[in-house]
Amino acid sequence: MRYLLALFIFSLFFSCNNQSTTPNIVLFVFDKTPFSYSADQGFDFIEGSVFKKIAGQGVTFSSTFTASPSLAIYKRSLRTGLHTGHILSKKINIDSLEDLSDIFLKNNYKIKEHQNLSTWQNQEKSAAPTLDIFWITDGSFPVIEARIKNIFEHLPANTLLIVTAAAGPGQRYSEENLRVPLVMYYPNKFKAGTSTAQPTYTPDLLPTLISVIQLNHNTAQSDGQSVYPYATQPSTPIDDRILYWETAGGQPSQILRFNQWKMVKTSSSSDWLLYDMITDPSETDNVAAYHPGKYQKFQDWIERNR
Repeated sequence: MRYLLALFIFSLFFSCNNQSTTPNIVLFVFDKTPFSYSADQGFDFIEGSVFKKIAGQGVTFSSTFTASPSLAIYKRSLRTGLHTGHILSKKINIDSLEDLSDIFLKNNYKIKEHQNLSTWQNQEKSAAPTLDIFWITDGSFPVIEARIKNIFEHLPANTLLIVTAAAGPGQRYSEENLRVPLVMYYPNKFKAGTSTAQPTYTPDLLPTLISVIQLNHNTAQSDGQSVYPYATQPSTPIDDRILYWETAGGQPSQILRFNQWKMVKTSSSSDWLLYDMITDPSETDNVAAYHPGKYQKFQDWIERNR
């Protein structure tokens, strides 16, 4: 009898302890960021707004790119951790891959996708940890700001909050439009008011969430990588990474980003163009002829990884 009682107490303790350490996750995704951007200052989260407060209490990723300004493709990248080259590829059956929903449901999460910020107030209480994804596609900024402020002020304990966007404020595939805000707030886990210049993009979100909930999940099928180390230790040395995009119709058709270098191919029959985004942020001076080594290295990477 004592053994059974001890076993019951141990099981109860373990269950409570496990529940207390399994985070809730709240993800806000704007279809297009409402924040202005400048190369010198990054995104302006607006003094006095809840977004400025979240940034002040969280970690800001100052060099983040979207997978695609198309919300439908963005969602597939978020769910699978794949870059758009693989999402659009006929060589990969994306539907057969284990995606965000599969992974979180298998780990007892309740997933809720919201098209309206007001549904937060009406949601039922859940003993299981929740993943709430808010797709913010319309509405005036003051109303959005007020509702997100209400959610932020009533977050359950042990919650990871992420604010990002599927598109920046510029033209479709311009440099400005590929850059999006990314702020992660996780009390007692992330150091408040810090930032990192580690390049990140949408495919990184799924591996990062897997790291946060500490899953032993094989992320080999993902193009993204967890940026959790940069959230917990923003001073972690920058990891040089190549980021890659393909587009379905429109211009350009392929893009590669590495540090200050940007490769652009405007059609299947055109040559690659190479820009130095530090000296030429408007992308007007093709410097491919001056950097043949980089030019070839980037094309070789694309042939191996697209």
